[in-house]
Amino acid sequence: MESAALIIANRGDLDVIRKLLFGKKLPKPKYPLPKRTPIHKESHTLDKWAVPLPGDEPQVYRTQRYRNDVLNQRPIQFHGYMCLPSFGAALGVFVGMIYFVLISYFSLTRYLLFKFPERMTGGIFNRNGPARELLKTVKFTSTLIGHGWSDTLVEPSDEHSKEPDASIVVKVSGPDPGYGATSLMMVACAMTILREKHNCTGRGGVMTPGTAFMNTNIIHRLQERGMTFNVE
Repeated sequence: MESAALIIANRGDLDVIRKLLFGKKLPKPKYPLPKRTPIHKESHTLDKWAVPLPGDEPQVYRTQRYRNDVLNQRPIQFHGYMCLPSFGAALGVFVGMIYFVLISYFSLTRYLLFKFPERMTGGIFNRNGPARELLKTVKFTSTLIGHGWSDTLVEPSDEHSKEPDASIVVKVSGPDPGYGATSLMMVACAMTILREKHNCTGRGGVMTPGTAFMNTNIIHRLQERGMTFNVE
């Protein structure tokens, strides 16, 4: 909670740093992702209501930056969403997100949020954390829906003459994302660095997981510990 609030509070500084690091923009796609309203129905694959969930987008963007600048590969486009079973649930989450952004932006309300998280969030966050028994019942599924082309172009700068004609759906599932899955992933990353350093990208430094572990067996390690990756 505090990390998310501080990211919101320092958004302006982060934007300046990112512009300094990535002065050159990624190539503009000929077929950009369609613009969606903040609350929309994802009816093609999931049949659920969706609201924006931008938390992963900076990491995905930096991974694509590396693929474009260093590997000379075409970058993908990405937007993240949280899916809810009904419009009412999606509206409630969206309003809650706006409220959290507002109280995180101003120093006084941010201080109150850190001091009294339970009162400021209506019990959603508290310093005690969720009960262990409750966490055992929580699971997550991330559905990755990709659209592209059935044929491959020679150069990344080449453009297709038609709109995407192929699609793929990958579902990633695991235990509760806040504690169980996060711990599992961190251990898998550490073991991959120790056992497959020769397969990790570059010689170290600050990298996204998608960049550092793209040529390793980290997915296999995650599967051995209970996570699933299903391609549909």
